[in-house]
Amino acid sequence: MTQLFLNLVDWIKNNTPWVFSGIGTAIAIPVAVEYIQKPPPPPQFRLSYEKVQDKVHLYGILTDGDVLKPKDSMRIYFYPLQEESYVYVLTQNTAGKCTVEFPNEHQKNPVDKEKEYYIHKHFDDKKDGSITIFFQAHTKPVDNLERRQASKDDCRELGKDCKKDGCYEDRLKLKFEFTGLQFSTEYTYIRRVYYGEKWDPKPPIPLEAGDELTSKDLFQIRFRPSQESYVYVLIQDTEGKCTIEFPNENKQNPVNKEEYYVFPFPKQFDDKKDGDITIFFQAHIEPVDNLEKGGSSKDNCKELGENCKKGDCFEDTLKFKFAKN
Repeated sequence: MTQLFLNLVDWIKNNTPWVFSGIGTAIAIPVAVEYIQKPPPPPQFRLSYEKVQDKVHLYGILTDGDVLKPKDSMRIYFYPLQEESYVYVLTQNTAGKCTVEFPNEHQKNPVDKEKEYYIHKHFDDKKDGSITIFFQAHTKPVDNLERRQASKDDCRELGKDCKKDGCYEDRLKLKFEFTGLQFSTEYTYIRRVYYGEKWDPKPPIPLEAGDELTSKDLFQIRFRPSQESYVYVLIQDTEGKCTIEFPNENKQNPVNKEEYYVFPFPKQFDDKKDGDITIFFQAHIEPVDNLEKGGSSKDNCKELGENCKKGDCFEDTLKFKFAKN
């Protein structure tokens, strides 16, 4: 159709030159230019946002206003219906941080026609708020997004790149509810029995509040965090002295999500008198400076509980008895 129109313009120019003189030029040329420069139609897509639980089980289609929690993930599905589309998917979390999710190291532009694409995303935000998904498809690449360089303003300004009839655009706004830090913790001890010339260790035994340990027993803590966090374990001995057991020179913060930790390796109490020993276990979203530096005082154990605020901290305490012999 474009070539036919250009042929018509050439014929008029050659056979009726007066059209291109005076007022004729002012009318004919702009009409031709407008026709030739008309932007291509926007890319066409099939698009859906899906809620996923336990990483594999689809829970339903997400729509504006739906709620996600730390245990949830989402899957973005799209299916291009034409060739040469450049897709950009950006997410903005509750803190306002903007991230380019597509393209990525595994999936590049331009996308292929009639091919299924999936983007898996898990949000580990540390506060309640709104999460926004920005989906755009262009007929030409957007340079800074191709390089995966996103700033805080990219999500807000992305809409400016979409001109009328030149871009496919969709947005989804979700609510995120932070349910607080979740931990799986277990306190155990190994009771050693002396046979002849050597100690024979028994399998680990769960340690409960009020149980009694001796100087022959070996103590360990096992924990598994639900998300990246800062863990502090303090032990108050029978004389009231407070010691920071975690972090230490071998175990540092932050701890990794879903990783299994075991420490000490293992600990043997050498208190000089009978009495109570208390274990203080805390996990925070942000580091606690004085505990990160490793300094401990008699008041650290007492004051540790004051650092825990609702939703910002996981806390557990265990008190048991110690017998020197």
